[in-house]
Amino acid sequence: MPIDTVIFDFGGVILRYLDPQWLRDNMPYGAHIQEAIYEYLESDVLWEVMRGKLKEMEFWTDKACEKKIPVDAVVSYLQVQTAQAQLDQKVLAHMARLKGAYKLGILSNAGDTTRALLEGEYHLHELVDDIVISAEEGLVKPEPEIYLLAALRLSTLPERCIFVDDLPENIQTAENLGMRGVLSRILKVPSRVWTRCWRKAACDALPGRHSNRQSRRHELPRGRNAANGGFDRQRRHA
Repeated sequence: MPIDTVIFDFGGVILRYLDPQWLRDNMPYGAHIQEAIYEYLESDVLWEVMRGKLKEMEFWTDKACEKKIPVDAVVSYLQVQTAQAQLDQKVLAHMARLKGAYKLGILSNAGDTTRALLEGEYHLHELVDDIVISAEEGLVKPEPEIYLLAALRLSTLPERCIFVDDLPENIQTAENLGMRGVLSRILKVPSRVWTRCWRKAACDALPGRHSNRQSRRHELPRGRNAANGGFDRQRRHA
C-alpha cells in the first residue's frame, strides 16, 4: 500500500532538548531544575500532565515550591528550552521538502500549553496538516488509540503512514498498527541520509516487500552534540 502520510513526534525529533550539563552550568538554579526534571520524568505525575489531567504550570509551580526554586527561574528554563533555537532546522527543512507530496502530521505526548507554542510561536500548523497533542485527547503514546486518531484526522490508514519518533516503544506500537517506523536520534543528520531513509521506508510499503514487520524499521544514525547531551530520560515524554 503506497505511503501518503508522514507523522512526526515533536520533542526529541523536531525540538532538541537542552544539554543537562549546560543547564546546570548556565541557568539560575540549574542543578535544582535538573533534579526536578528527572523526578518528573520518573513519576506518575508525568502521565497526568500528558493526559491533560494536570496543567503544566500547576505542576511546575508546585515543584518550584517543593524544591525552593523561584518560579521565575523555572519560567526562564522553560523559555530557553522552548526557544526557536531549539528547533532542529534539518528536520524542518526535510518536512518542508515532503510537504505537498505527503500529508504531514505531528503526534506528541505533551501538556496543555503545547498547542499555543506549536502554533503561536513556531507556526508549525502552516507546515503540517494536523497536530495531535496527548493532553487534549486524554490519550498517550504508546497507546494504539492515539496513533489511530492521528491517522483518522489525516484521512488516511495506518498502513499508508511513516511514523518518526525518538523512542523505540513508540515506534513499536506504530509498527504493530501497520505504520512504517523511523527511529530518529535528533542529531545533525545529513539531508541525504533523511532522503535515503524515507525512500527505503516508502519502498518497503510496496507489495511483496519485507513481510517481517520488524524489518520495516529504519534508524537515523546516532552521534553526540549539544542536542542530546546524553539526556536520554528527557526523551521519554514528548
